Amino acid sequence: MLITISDLHRIQSDRNQHIPSYTHHTPHLQEQLQRVIRQWHLGLPIQPFLDADPVLDELVYQVQTLLPNLFKPNKKLYLHTPISTILNVEDIVHTIQVDVNLGFRHGIPKLVEWGLRSPELNWSDLVKLWTVTQHFAIAPSDLKLIIVAFHLDQMPQKMTHRWTDELHQQTQEWLMMQLSVDEKHPQSAVVLEPESDPLWAAISNLEAIAEVMI
Repeated sequence: MLITISDLHRIQSDRNQHIPSYTHHTPHLQEQLQRVIRQWHLGLPIQPFLDADPVLDELVYQVQTLLPNLFKPNKKLYLHTPISTILNVEDIVHTIQVDVNLGFRHGIPKLVEWGLRSPELNWSDLVKLWTVTQHFAIAPSDLKLIIVAFHLDQMPQKMTHRWTDELHQQTQEWLMMQLSVDEKHPQSAVVLEPESDPLWAAISNLEAIAEVMI
């Protein structure tokens, strides 16, 4: 069974869970930014989009400023790349799939995220970090996520988060909990209180991750 970030959103909604997501308030602008950067990465023209939207033009300029090596030929980055791994839950084989911006340094993967968001990790970041760690069979401490967070009314922030064994295990426990829903009675799933939810524990324990403000 294939499980994506969208599926996990749906499962949380079905369970009436309220996991912090730090969602932005301008989804249309966020989609435009991601689309323009993908076109830029492919070498396609983007100037007409920038001329038509000064705010988008400024955001793209900030990307160029904060991630200067993003599109250099010797700094290969694979955008919106599907990465998957297997997770067995109650004798059911699930394929967890996430789309990530993936680069490599000395053969070790690293993730990059940018957008109108918080620079802190959210639950979907945790799932991406867990999935990539499992996919490449690396130690959690070898993986890092660089987040460039843009805001319409303040300076952008760039932060590096390093993954940990503890958060990796907590995220896996949370995934298993989400996928243990009785398919015949999906509404019968127990909704955990925040203090007993492993992902709440992970999010509340983010100080365990080494963060470097750049």
